[in-house]
Amino acid sequence: MHKVDLPPLITVPVPKQQKVPTTPLAAARQSPGMQAEHLKIQILSPQDKQAIRANNGHVTVHLAIRPALAQGQTIRLYVDGQSAYAGHSLTIGLPNLDRGAHHAYAQVVSPGGDVLARSDTVTFYVLRHSILFKKPTVPAS
Repeated sequence: MHKVDLPPLITVPVPKQQKVPTTPLAAARQSPGMQAEHLKIQILSPQDKQAIRANNGHVTVHLAIRPALAQGQTIRLYVDGQSAYAGHSLTIGLPNLDRGAHHAYAQVVSPGGDVLARSDTVTFYVLRHSILFKKPTVPAS
């Protein structure tokens, strides 16, 4: 084995970090109220004015939220003015909807119950089979 002589190691002390003073604008960006302004919820499907063939009346709603839900925030989905869902899922099944037009919107709600974001209202149409619509019969020749 050979001995290797190395030059002395140079060390540099780390400077102390100075606390950066918080400006009012920076403080506002960090406050929950300001974050809520940037929060967006959107109904991806059904799309506005979409007709959905669902003989059982089952329609699935898909949502997108940006940024993701924070601790304690929940999603509320309203269909035809009535609460249809409250929870954290971005995919919500709506069972047994009647035939015809329906209006839906979603909200992100704070732990205290304040509405932080609201989607646009989407109108969709459920198409269900009816015994009133009988196949035309071809007369026998």
